[in-house]
Amino acid sequence: PIRVEDLVQRVRTVLAPLAREHEVRIELSGPTDALLEVDAARLEQVLLNLVRNGIEASPPRGAVSLVWERRNGEHPFRFVVEDDGPGLSAEAIRRAFEPFFTTKGNGTGLGLYLSHAIVEQHHGRLLLGNCPGRGASIAVELPESEPERMHENAVLHTDH
Repeated sequence: PIRVEDLVQRVRTVLAPLAREHEVRIELSGPTDALLEVDAARLEQVLLNLVRNGIEASPPRGAVSLVWERRNGEHPFRFVVEDDGPGLSAEAIRRAFEPFFTTKGNGTGLGLYLSHAIVEQHHGRLLLGNCPGRGASIAVELPESEPERMHENAVLHTDH
């Protein structure tokens, strides 16, 4: 298992130069003892994509928050990324997981597409919406732990 706090601290460290350039704060909040049985590198890629999108969407002196929590239900572990940008249009929400769909002039349109695929490989869900009074709100919901299936998937995907 990985320590979630270590993972999100790495995300903040990697994106700190971009956040400084955009004058945007990255705020982290969640239980310091949280552990998760996941492919750390792939989940880090997802969180990097989501937080990077939030930084690029937020105005100067804005903030991107990355919150993690445990809940009850089928997907008991949840990350939520919220930004201070303009939010997501209905079309952006509908088409976000299509390859090459982008609302950014310099974007490839692959970030959310790949993030969605990674989250699904972890038997989770990626949910898009808007946060009243803020901008976009993106949730990554994951099962607590499925190590056997994770290793099977890892083997299947490395044979290509």
